[in-house]
Amino acid sequence: MEAGAADEERPLIQHLPPEEQCSQYTCDGTVNSDKKPALKQSTGNWRACFFILGAQFAETLCFFMVSKNLVTYLTSALHESNIDAAQSVSIWIGTSFFTPLIGAFLADTYWGRYWTTPCIPAFGADQFDSADPGDRLAKGSFFNWYYFSMNVGSLLSTTLLIWVVANIGWSVGFAIPMLLSGFGLALFFAGRKVYWYKKQGGSPLTRVSQVVVAAVRNHRLKLPDDSSLLHEVSKVTEDDYRTQLTTQFRFFDKAAILSDGISPAQWSPWRLCTVSQVEELKMLLRMFPVWVSMVVFFVVTAQITSTLIEQGMAMDGRVGPFTLPAASIATFDVISVLVWVPVYDTVLVPLARRVTGKDRGISHLQRIGVGLALAAVAMAYSAVVEARRLGTAPAPASIMWQAPSYLVLGVAEAFSVIGMMEFFYEQSPEPMKSLCTALGQLAIAVANYLNSGVLSVVAAATTRGGGAGWIPDNLDEGHLDYFFWMMALEQCSQYTCDGTVDIDRRPALKHSTGNWRACFFILGAEFTQCLCFSAVVKNLVRYLTSVLHESNVNAARSVSTWIGTCFFTPLIGAFLADTFWGRYRTIVICLSVYTIGMLILTTSASLPFLLHDSYNNGDDIRRVVAYLGLYLIALGAGGIKPCMSALGADQFDGADPVERVTKGSFFNYYYFSNNMGTLLSTTVLVWVQDNIGWGLGFATPMLLMGFGLSMFVAGRRVYRYRKLGRSPLTRVSQVVVAAVRNHRLKLPEDSSVLHELPSPTKGGYRIQHTARFRFLDKAAIPSDSDDNSPAQPNPWRLCTVSQVEELKMLLRVFPMWASLLVFFVVTAQMSSTLIEQSAAMDGRVGPFTVPPASLATFNVVAVLIWVPVYDAVLVPLARRATGNDRGLSHLQRIGVGLALSAVAMAYSAQVERRRRRPAAEEEAMSIMWQAPCYLVLGMAEVFTSIGMLEFFYERSPGSMKSLGTSLAHLAVATANYLNSGVLGVVVAATTRGGGAGWIPDNLDEGHLDYFFWMMALVSVLNLLQFLHCSIRDRGQ
Repeated sequence: MEAGAADEERPLIQHLPPEEQCSQYTCDGTVNSDKKPALKQSTGNWRACFFILGAQFAETLCFFMVSKNLVTYLTSALHESNIDAAQSVSIWIGTSFFTPLIGAFLADTYWGRYWTTPCIPAFGADQFDSADPGDRLAKGSFFNWYYFSMNVGSLLSTTLLIWVVANIGWSVGFAIPMLLSGFGLALFFAGRKVYWYKKQGGSPLTRVSQVVVAAVRNHRLKLPDDSSLLHEVSKVTEDDYRTQLTTQFRFFDKAAILSDGISPAQWSPWRLCTVSQVEELKMLLRMFPVWVSMVVFFVVTAQITSTLIEQGMAMDGRVGPFTLPAASIATFDVISVLVWVPVYDTVLVPLARRVTGKDRGISHLQRIGVGLALAAVAMAYSAVVEARRLGTAPAPASIMWQAPSYLVLGVAEAFSVIGMMEFFYEQSPEPMKSLCTALGQLAIAVANYLNSGVLSVVAAATTRGGGAGWIPDNLDEGHLDYFFWMMALEQCSQYTCDGTVDIDRRPALKHSTGNWRACFFILGAEFTQCLCFSAVVKNLVRYLTSVLHESNVNAARSVSTWIGTCFFTPLIGAFLADTFWGRYRTIVICLSVYTIGMLILTTSASLPFLLHDSYNNGDDIRRVVAYLGLYLIALGAGGIKPCMSALGADQFDGADPVERVTKGSFFNYYYFSNNMGTLLSTTVLVWVQDNIGWGLGFATPMLLMGFGLSMFVAGRRVYRYRKLGRSPLTRVSQVVVAAVRNHRLKLPEDSSVLHELPSPTKGGYRIQHTARFRFLDKAAIPSDSDDNSPAQPNPWRLCTVSQVEELKMLLRVFPMWASLLVFFVVTAQMSSTLIEQSAAMDGRVGPFTVPPASLATFNVVAVLIWVPVYDAVLVPLARRATGNDRGLSHLQRIGVGLALSAVAMAYSAQVERRRRRPAAEEEAMSIMWQAPCYLVLGMAEVFTSIGMLEFFYERSPGSMKSLGTSLAHLAVATANYLNSGVLGVVVAATTRGGGAGWIPDNLDEGHLDYFFWMMALVSVLNLLQFLHCSIRDRGQ
């Protein structure tokens, strides 16, 4: 995280000035009008910006006079409809902001910025020396005042000139800005002697194209480990620059690979490029997500010249003795900008500088983000105003109700638009300053074209069936408020709404973080972890008995204890993740510990080759080393098991309906990747261990584990991260202590009296009060005592309602958790009694002999088949029947699995009963009769285990997601310990009086079928208890 913040502050371009002092001349390669080095005291800086800003003022006044009143001109003078006029204006404005791309290309390639007026912002920024710290700060102020001058021109056009149009005529209204534009041209030309000029480089499009072509032509070459071997110019001139190599988009680095024996001079620029040239393309690619965000922002601001004006035309324009034209209300937007630009530059920046330590106060991206949020607020307000206007129609509402929307949009522009211009200029390569500055204009162009398309789609979609639609000519018959709500939601939809952030702790952008692009890395790491775990656990009894020479009893006991520990440590890992490290860091640390444990276990399998006969106590050393490795694996599993599924679920925005549905699919494929790893380990890796050797059998998953760790870390830039809260155990303990200390207080009848924070922050949450476990509500009763006042509460005496409800949520999932214990006791039979039953059956299948443990492959295959079938077939069918986005609810899904587990046990009882009959006749029953039991249990896991993971994640409080998912692993651990106890009790109870019992060593003498019938009966009773709890849980 800290590295990301450091990267933000480090300039992408490192200028290398000459060794002589630069105090008199600029150090960034600019020259004066005579092509000589520019003197600082007589050229550039604010003296040059006076002419540039004056010209910009005149151009803006002319442009906005046309654009602000164009809808009115088209509807009143040319008699176009509302929707046609709005579309025409959007297309014209889009074209006006698209042509700067052509001008920027001509400026950067042929004419220079002075001769190409669309490049005024880049040309103005050139008047400040990038190598001078003082000029670098002043450059930030230039963009503020550049936008200020634009809005002064806009203010005059939307007041004085629009009045001229309304009261004198369109001809005079258009002639005045034409004359002022000519004056601006003369003013700009007058300053030519004091400007600083940048020397032209080659065509930026040619440079970018060369990198793409060279990378494609060199795609077969291998990138060197040492990046210094990539091609770069050996000497940098005064006017040149180098760009630091970055690790993103590594494919393009191939454009800079030098072949052996060939000098760079012999290469074509379409086959070999410099590192700086490659990085120029990378910089453009890194700007793209920001550019996309700004397109949506400008779609919102485009409403100022279209739908907001149409809304204003449907309102009462009388304000006292005056009548305001609909277009003139946009003056509030301009006034807001004119007020906020100097306030931002002189007040907010110094204050923010003290807090952040940054020269600019806040970064470009933070500034843009504030504006994006404000734009959503403005659209939501406009929707409320329109709903109120429709509620009072046909009586017109005052046009002044629109003023707050324009004021908020003005503040949004002061943040986002200025931040965008400065961002594109600062982050662009030197030869492409004009081109990248024009990206801001291109965003406006695309937004206006997009706005025209959106209006068309909305009109077409909402007028089906002959209705008036959302935006008819008579707005009283439409629903323009719905359109504004849609725009507000669209603005918010760029960022996640559940409080997740990216690696740099900024709000997470949806189109560049999270979702399946992040889950690819998470599922890959989970696959390798599960493959590694299964490669150890499936054959561990045999390793302990054959290599470490342990007895059968001790080996079985050691494996049971180790497995229980592996599923118990997730409680520790979940606590660390939710309290201190966060999920990502916990997984990285624990994956590293896990890999070290595998390395040590591999060493224990290789020690005989290292020790030979040097030590007599070789077995003891191997045993110590092996158990050290095993329990390091168990420790590592503690952080991986609860956090991997929780981090994967975090990649889907819970406030987005589409991503919320997709989250259900993630849990399906999480379990799918888990079982795919199990399948490969129980077939390929177990065969390697049995037929080649334990060293290679453990080394292979260890290497795969290292690859999984690398793969997981590689995805860090696209993950979404949860902010850490307070310790979940502390929060729970505070509720219990506070409730006990307040036990004498009487609960109020009105639950709204209980203590709660006034409003949650973004990413925070409130939990609705519930009536169960009322005693705990006493922790939220405020009183007048010094340590129980809501103003300064003692957290061990007064808790919030949300904090109390967090504990209630944990208590409400306990009955479900208890029901899952019986289910996992049933699935534990696959590694105990079902294997013993297999051993008493005929393992011959054609020419092959199937080992008893290999029957579990049917279970894994069933999971791998049913996961995609459930996700692609059953969910859509169930969705139609239930209306639930997930198809089945979590509890319904778990219940189906519990029922199937009872069916599996009943089937096993029937198989055992049939097996014992031919056993008496000395005929062995085929082992394949067990396959249906494993297939049904696999289907049961798809329903219950996946539903359980999703249930615990969804039902756990936001600050305890890792702890919630660890409850699933705790259920597995408890069930394994419980299974051992159940077997012990059954053996003790059925061998009284000297009988063989139900599960003797020779199963032909026992009644294993009775044990399976008992498990089937317990499963049915457990299902009934689960259904009772589910009915009570409904509606909570």
